[in-house]
Amino acid sequence: MDQFRVPQEQLDQLRPRYLWRVQHPGCQTEYIEGQGLYAQDTDTFYKDDQRKEFGQSVENNLSWHSRVVQPYIALFSEQDHAVNWIYKLWSNQDFEEEAIIGWTLFKIDSRELEDVYVFKFSTVVKKLGLRNFPRAAGNQVSNCYIALHSIPDSAIEEIIEAAVIIRPPPPGPHDISSDDMTPSP
Repeated sequence: MDQFRVPQEQLDQLRPRYLWRVQHPGCQTEYIEGQGLYAQDTDTFYKDDQRKEFGQSVENNLSWHSRVVQPYIALFSEQDHAVNWIYKLWSNQDFEEEAIIGWTLFKIDSRELEDVYVFKFSTVVKKLGLRNFPRAAGNQVSNCYIALHSIPDSAIEEIIEAAVIIRPPPPGPHDISSDDMTPSP
């Protein structure tokens, strides 16, 4: 896995500096106040000779419908992308305002991820030649990262309740395609 890890020097120079985590009921990542974010699987670590298994794990992570327990925490590289993703998922729930309760957006300082294995989806997909994931995951591949096992509380700069930034649209037809959705482990 080391060969796919984003070096700390690159994380320190990441522009934008912040990564964004969408947390919602039913996702596989848990937030523990004062400790940080934790993937459901905090034990799995793939060795360099386990490229196939690592690749399968990443493909599972890119599939919204996969309920395979994952060692990753998905992160968006842009706040607008994260907010848009919340809106699209929520909009598929018929705009019930109470459906947004429990959804949060985490602002994560990439400079504070020194001890975290962080991978850029596009690098892993390209280097391993991965192709077995939904077409809708295209935005996830090009604009997102995954962190292995956990993100320390010290890296979480802000937690924003989604209800503060997301409002239901006005009544009428809505053109939201499921092809635009991306997964969230």
